[in-house]
Amino acid sequence: MSDATLPPTMFKKNGTLHLKRCAEFYCVRPGTIRVWSRCGAPLLEPDRMGLWRNNRNQVRFQKIGRKNNRHADKEDEVVRLYLYEKLGLRAIARYFSGRPTITGIRNILIGRGVYRGSEVLDEQTARSRARRVAVIAKEKEARHRIALCLWKLRGGTGVETTCRKNGWNQKSIWNVLSSRASYKRFKASQSLRWPDKRSFGKHYSRIFPRRTIPRRNQ
Repeated sequence: MSDATLPPTMFKKNGTLHLKRCAEFYCVRPGTIRVWSRCGAPLLEPDRMGLWRNNRNQVRFQKIGRKNNRHADKEDEVVRLYLYEKLGLRAIARYFSGRPTITGIRNILIGRGVYRGSEVLDEQTARSRARRVAVIAKEKEARHRIALCLWKLRGGTGVETTCRKNGWNQKSIWNVLSSRASYKRFKASQSLRWPDKRSFGKHYSRIFPRRTIPRRNQ
């Protein structure tokens, strides 16, 4: 341990390596230092550790690349189906029985430069979200107008008067309001009905029948 280049504070009193302090020295976790020691890393030589870590990362990246490029033999066919057969991503994924998936198909097409990148997709998503917000706001405003007209109508103010006061198109209001169940119930409650003899009993007259007072709850 005398020829080690690590500071003396990296070792315990018995001469073994202090994993926690060594991890802080290399800016990693103590578990990572334990794994490196099992793999034969030159922990006592910081100058060689940089090269060792680069070689280890290169091998790891190559392994990840081989795993991600396991569909490399299908890339040409994917591009052909997309460009010439005009198939969508879902259709191409079904053509290959889900291997690669829709995300894998998209990544292959983006890598070949024949599909929209993430920036274009994010821009389209933002525009779509803005259109959706506008449509929801328009529908909410239309429901508010219809509800206000019906509320005013129950109070004795006509729909035409309410629309003229607020600058609304009364034809568009009537097209929706006339088919609403709430408006039909209101009209039914306003219509006068002849009473039933069984309800009025002796006060019922065949010559001068009385009509009932309109009830709003019916």
